[in-house]
Amino acid sequence: MLALACLLLRSARVGLAGDYVDPIGGITAQDEALYAHGAIHMARSGNWLTPMFMGRLALYKPPLLLWLAGLSARLLGVTRLGLRLPVALLASLAVGLVFLWAAELRSWQAGASAALLVASNHLWHVLGGMCMTDGLLVAFYTAAMYCLYADPWLETHPAFWGFAAAVAAAILTKSVAGLLPLGMLGLYWLAGPPKQRPAFTRVCAAASLALALAAPWFAYQLAANGRWFWAEHIGVEILGFGAGAPPQTSQENHALFYFMRMAAVDPVLTAFALVAVPGFLGELRKRSAGAVLLLCWIAVPLTAVLVWQYRNISYLLPMVPAAAILAASSGRTTCEPSLKRSPPSVTTRSPTASPEAIEAVSPWAGPVFTRVTLTVESDWMT
Repeated sequence: MLALACLLLRSARVGLAGDYVDPIGGITAQDEALYAHGAIHMARSGNWLTPMFMGRLALYKPPLLLWLAGLSARLLGVTRLGLRLPVALLASLAVGLVFLWAAELRSWQAGASAALLVASNHLWHVLGGMCMTDGLLVAFYTAAMYCLYADPWLETHPAFWGFAAAVAAAILTKSVAGLLPLGMLGLYWLAGPPKQRPAFTRVCAAASLALALAAPWFAYQLAANGRWFWAEHIGVEILGFGAGAPPQTSQENHALFYFMRMAAVDPVLTAFALVAVPGFLGELRKRSAGAVLLLCWIAVPLTAVLVWQYRNISYLLPMVPAAAILAASSGRTTCEPSLKRSPPSVTTRSPTASPEAIEAVSPWAGPVFTRVTLTVESDWMT
């Protein structure tokens, strides 16, 4: 609620495209004017399938942001707050998922610290309170990864459908960038511990469902506006900016650009995350499931950022929640009792625990959660 209140206050106060996304390079959020225009056009014209900008087709991005902002503007009126409310709401819910993740890894204090690190981040604060795709995208990333964290086998309906729906929403927000959670899932299937990763058939089913949910809009545009869609969405937006040699806002080294921006705009998060790295590497050597999953979350977007030719500080935003969880969950803690995950078909029993001491605490979650008395030597899920 505190994160939402901060974002709503900012959404109502700052003018459209009125803040710096990259304060170092002096790059403003000028894209917000474009998205706001498209959302207002949808709300007034009722043409919800094909985005428009100044009387022409605007197929450079999928329409989910425009749908949400347009619907909000239609209900609440064409105001800055009305246009930005959906992004602020979903970004705030994602902060709640970060809290739950870190709280389960360590403690509620760690969860609160992780949430505070995210909510105070410059990129989150700016992009989470504006009518832009980045805030939505990172919210869907966080939701997808939390579903996989809550049920690493994707055996339950909430986790399976939640993951697929979050990925589909990410694709409908930012096209190929929305596919990255599928890369995270695939990497986790390869690198995760054998007893705490989904079956290959489940991975394929989740990916297929996500693509099927996202496909209708792309299929419609190919059928109705094929040449324009191919030229603008594929030729310019994906191939031109991703694989080509687009004009840059900075002449810095590609990797150095992102490292310097991250350290400059949020030195606190960067410092705490770096301090947590030695312990994190220790958990990776043990192949702890939670550490491997967090590594997958960081590694896939980082690789995509370095491969994608166009440089933009906003591309760092998907890694901010993962870095906050890493920073807040370092160290050791002792818990009694504690929760320990086991596969859906197995019940974990402590050698010294009586049958009465073992109880399922999350009946909807598919994977059997058992309560046992033990001392936790690691914060990471093992």
